[in-house]
Amino acid sequence: MAISKKKNPEPTISAQPDLRGLSQADQEMYADARKCVDWFVDYLGDDGTFGEIRDERELAAPRNALVNAFRVLLAIETDEK
Repeated sequence: MAISKKKNPEPTISAQPDLRGLSQADQEMYADARKCVDWFVDYLGDDGTFGEIRDERELAAPRNALVNAFRVLLAIETDEK
């Protein structure tokens, strides 16, 4: 999934979770979810508007896909940040 605005996006969270217990498919799902969340964080950071309603047509993926990406990260990552 290539949805990052940056050529070489930097991870937004420094400590990656231990994915060794996950299947290859789950690891790939996590990687895709991480890319979606990183894109969304970049999108919010690139826009000077804070706390405003945004047009979901500007999103790189459907809104429910982004919501699911956040759910995947919340389920897998253990870092409270």
